[in-house]
Amino acid sequence: MYWGQKIWGSFSLNGFSYLGISSMFFFLLFPYAGSSQVGINTSDPQEKLHIAGTTGTLRVESLNAANNPFNSGDTDGNGNMDDNTVPLYVDEHGDFKLQLEVLENSGAEDYLIPYVNQTLTLSTNNTSGCIDKLIETYVFPPISRPTLLQVKYNISHKIYLDNQNNSLADGLARRVDNFIRITPDPDPTDGITDREYGPSSRTYTSASANSVQGPFFNGHTTYVRLIPAPNTTENYTLELWGRVCSDLNSSGGSLQTRVFFTYDADFLFLKLH
Repeated sequence: MYWGQKIWGSFSLNGFSYLGISSMFFFLLFPYAGSSQVGINTSDPQEKLHIAGTTGTLRVESLNAANNPFNSGDTDGNGNMDDNTVPLYVDEHGDFKLQLEVLENSGAEDYLIPYVNQTLTLSTNNTSGCIDKLIETYVFPPISRPTLLQVKYNISHKIYLDNQNNSLADGLARRVDNFIRITPDPDPTDGITDREYGPSSRTYTSASANSVQGPFFNGHTTYVRLIPAPNTTENYTLELWGRVCSDLNSSGGSLQTRVFFTYDADFLFLKLH
């Protein structure tokens, strides 16, 4: 079945005229033998619903500014309601909606509440120059299709010399890193395992015992390609990591350093695309 041309506020179909309901001209359709596709301004629809013509548009009034709180309306205040747009999403049922659904959005809340065990101490016995610590994990269910995972994070820290919270004053540099790991391997096709995503670093040097110890912040936005294994039922685990590094001293050991992660407000945002 198909729609013909618009005639005085109505459409003709198979020799019959149908009046539109409101200015949007919605219609009650009945099955028509020989076709299961609907065309507007075309007698040869190529899809279930085909709107032909160079000026064809579709309006859903439940999504407009008057009826939907997620439609911001006339944001620029110029009185023109045709030059303001908002993103349109489709949920798991195939319904159109304006509300953005995400895996995690801590917003104004502190996602990582400070804990005493979120400290990381680099000692002079460490001969590698770096030490790592798993700060927090986030688990989300398996996916059935290749997709992109968008990750935004912001992790705070303060930096000290030792467990007594004395300030660094040796004039030598330390580096504080944050990064992400994901298990199982998010992309088995690239042959790389244990990849670090979204690295963010800050270097700290002080020659005064009165120097500021923080808080400082590392943050990053990154996209991770997720290629699921066939018929997988294994959850994904996103890991937030911290790392502290220094140069080696004359004896081959690291420079004494203590970092307290998640000291201040921290943020995490996750969305599947």
